[in-house]
Amino acid sequence: MKRSMKFGALALLLAGGCVDSNPEQLAPSPSAAPFRPSTQARAIGTVTTSEETGWTQTGHLGAPLLQHTATRLQDGRVLVAGGYTQRAELFNPATGTWAPTGNAPASYRGATATLLPSGKVLVTGANSNGISASLYNPASGTWAATGNLAAPRYHHTALLLANGQVLVTGGTASESGTTPLGSAELYDPATGTWTATGSLVGARHHHTATLLPNGQVLVAGGGNASGRLSSAELFTPATGTWTSVSALGTARSSHTATLLANGQVLVTGGAVDGEPSTRAELFNPATGTWTSTGPLHHPRRNHTATLLANGRVLVTGGYDDSTGIQTAAELYDPARGVWDALPSMGVSRYQHTATLLANGRVLVAGGISTGDQTSSEVFSATYVEVTLGTGTGWELMNISGANTDNSELPAFDSNVYVVGDDTGIAHAPMPGALRTKLAASSANRSTVFILDKKILDEIHLSEQQGTLTPYLQSIATPAETTLLAEDDSCPDEALEPKQKTWDFTKYLTATKDLGDGLSGTIKTSGNLEAKATLTANVNKVRTRILAWCVPAGFDLQQVTVDAKGALNYGASVEGSISSTNGWAFPIAKPHLGSIAFLAGPIPVYIGVNLPLTMGLDLKTTVTGQISYTANQSMGVNYKATCTFDGCTDESSVTAPTSSGTDVAGSIQGRIEPSVWAQAAVRAYLYSEHAAYAQVGVRPYVDGDLWGYVGYNCGDADGDTQEEFVRGSYFDLNWRVNVTAEVSGLSIFTKEWTDLWSTGKKHIYFKNLSSPVPGGWTPFDPMMVGSANPGQYDNTAYSIRMRPCFPFQGENAINYEVNWGDGASESFSGAKFDTVALKRHAWQQDGMKTASVKAVSDSHGRTFNSTYQRTINVFHQQNPTVPPEYFRQVNVDGRIDLKEDDSGTNKYATIWVNDVAYLDPSNPTATFHYSQCVEDEVRGEVEVVLTLLADNVTVQSKATGKLFEGNTDCDTDDLEGETSAEGAVARDGSHPLQFRIDNTEWFSTDYLSLNLTVTNNQQQP
Repeated sequence: MKRSMKFGALALLLAGGCVDSNPEQLAPSPSAAPFRPSTQARAIGTVTTSEETGWTQTGHLGAPLLQHTATRLQDGRVLVAGGYTQRAELFNPATGTWAPTGNAPASYRGATATLLPSGKVLVTGANSNGISASLYNPASGTWAATGNLAAPRYHHTALLLANGQVLVTGGTASESGTTPLGSAELYDPATGTWTATGSLVGARHHHTATLLPNGQVLVAGGGNASGRLSSAELFTPATGTWTSVSALGTARSSHTATLLANGQVLVTGGAVDGEPSTRAELFNPATGTWTSTGPLHHPRRNHTATLLANGRVLVTGGYDDSTGIQTAAELYDPARGVWDALPSMGVSRYQHTATLLANGRVLVAGGISTGDQTSSEVFSATYVEVTLGTGTGWELMNISGANTDNSELPAFDSNVYVVGDDTGIAHAPMPGALRTKLAASSANRSTVFILDKKILDEIHLSEQQGTLTPYLQSIATPAETTLLAEDDSCPDEALEPKQKTWDFTKYLTATKDLGDGLSGTIKTSGNLEAKATLTANVNKVRTRILAWCVPAGFDLQQVTVDAKGALNYGASVEGSISSTNGWAFPIAKPHLGSIAFLAGPIPVYIGVNLPLTMGLDLKTTVTGQISYTANQSMGVNYKATCTFDGCTDESSVTAPTSSGTDVAGSIQGRIEPSVWAQAAVRAYLYSEHAAYAQVGVRPYVDGDLWGYVGYNCGDADGDTQEEFVRGSYFDLNWRVNVTAEVSGLSIFTKEWTDLWSTGKKHIYFKNLSSPVPGGWTPFDPMMVGSANPGQYDNTAYSIRMRPCFPFQGENAINYEVNWGDGASESFSGAKFDTVALKRHAWQQDGMKTASVKAVSDSHGRTFNSTYQRTINVFHQQNPTVPPEYFRQVNVDGRIDLKEDDSGTNKYATIWVNDVAYLDPSNPTATFHYSQCVEDEVRGEVEVVLTLLADNVTVQSKATGKLFEGNTDCDTDDLEGETSAEGAVARDGSHPLQFRIDNTEWFSTDYLSLNLTVTNNQQQP
């Protein structure tokens, strides 16, 4: 079964089929899907993380630790040592467990640990045993003494230099920190000995030391007897000397310093005097100066900072007097200079350690905590998304991931545009040729494109300079000869389908006590045990630049969900029902996994989860009591392939076993409770905000308790007498629906609750009383709106069925409206209680007889019931055009021509300063420009301005042609042509730019356009 429609302003990532208007048919005809508006576009700076991003508790340390060291060994394990104990442990990332190793020869704290090129670990620091340095051998799991420091020290730094030696600086001679040290020593692993080197310019402890790309060492901040320090100095290994450099903007100690990929050093937090410890600074080795960067969200000291594989910096934990011990984590983006909030750790901690693992994740262990001080947890930056900009039909997002264990998608950091269908294509920033190509691709289907901003910027630069940038040269391929001849776009490339399978058993058991319509309880029970396979088909979008094809992004063509399994489901309802309502409750949303890969150079991340939901759809006209239970068990196979315009489904259900109980209750009116549970497989592109599609199975137990006695059900025959109606029954049915739901950029969401349905199947029926012969049900609709509209007014009328219509829940109504002036229209798809808003403007005044007819419903019932009303249209003048519809459009800039004749260049320039006045009666203006150079080269430019349908936006388009003759400027020898266009919003501006080059032998003639179109309201 195929359901399709092309959505308008912004396409969804994935669209499903439409609502099955008649659940009693196995394959009903399609109708419109229900539309549910979603939230507005996200604020700039909004951070979204995938379900795989965050913290996972791992094995426990053998003892509480603080002021310890953690070192990643060459085999990927992590050695933890010190922390007021001689105990040392090893963490195995493969198993997530800790195991003891040989005890250290001393109880180190405030010490350092340095991985040597040999694979051994050098630990340095003072202690009560007098062993200030020792070596750990991972091969044997044992420790050995090495040469002692000349000056035992706490709270110092140790750093491996490029020559293989270890530089130790500063610290304190006592654990209390009262005697700061200014000395520095060098350890030679070859001899196991220490030698003194030049002393620091200033003694300090709790400082940082960072090895710079040029081999020098930056020491910054810390404290001494006088307090906290802002000073910084550089160590030159070749001379063994220290040189002062510019001071930090903030004096600080117990801070962090991290070498970034760009060679700068990021300093964060720390203990400070009279300033917020949220301040962060950057040191530039090229200038030797400090500059401020974005502040942390949380003040902290004794925290950790870890450089991730994608160049971001992860900061965790810490302490501040105002906040205490912290769980907060945040991520620094060097490109934007800002911090993004991340999921918090499971345990608060400071004076802990953070170690980058070989797979790109970060192990955090120990520290002082209000919780479990033996705990450790692992951070995974699988996917982090930040909103950088928004526009009409598009968003600019930064997407990044730091894990390194996926061979198809290594650590990444990219800025991408999410471009939704025709509107997004028209408004998103992109080269003109690419815009034209995407518009053609979207002409007959709904689309969402992901475009890489860096590539688009590089294309723009390449167009300006006339040659490919080095980056584009690295990813471009030569355009085919036929493409060069035809000046065609580069064809897209279908990538190999990506597929993944998950086995799962998920329970549908839940209980909810309700109010606001049902004072009682609903229960669901059972489980879905299934195997689900997700297949994603992606096209790599390529565009032509000069004689090359460049990958610019990708287009997710379709997603297929194929699930097979066993479904057991039961439901019960018990309580007092008083009003119509509906409930949906999330049971859980377990994460299944993800599919991640590269489409050319562009990262693709598709997450997959399993939303489990329970709900009750309740419709009632009166108050009454009801109680019943039903169960069913069956095998289900559901498969749907979804494109941007619809889903093709292949689903089936084996013959179930069912059971039900007698109903308890009585009613005058109608009560229709439907209890359901749903298990869906949801695939989302990047994040659920960007776009998602889900296909699920939803079993229902439908109850229908109906009874009526009375005269107030309407006057069907027009005799002013309302007929007497009485009757009652209870009907219990089951059905299973395959559902679909899609969302794009959170602009809107569409949901199909019955992409496929078994239709209602009988469980239990009981006739509670016999209805009165001749009773009837009203089918005449209502038409609510003004009885005295003005001539030319676009007047709204609400059309719906009467409230006592008995087939309220399952059917769509087909209407015919006659406006009494010769105009009429037909429409369908609105349910009885859904108001259809229709508008009409009468061109002539006077009395009008308008009518609305309920022709039929989607269940096959024919009504042909008509409601008429008299409308008195009063006379008035045709309304004036609103002032904002009068637009003053300025076109400013220049047009340049060059005639290159054997090295003798001649130029001409047209300075443009024109204005057009547009309004609904004069919506178009055209300007023509022509210029000749040396009687050989002629340029022709036409600029067309058009007021769009909203009467405030102006579409601008410039077309240029370059001609060349031998001695006559009137030649029609066309050498090249191109165009540029763009929509100019109200009170906005837009550039019109292009360049036409004509290269012959050693000369190049050109026509260059650089205009700005400004759209403002006309002033009186």
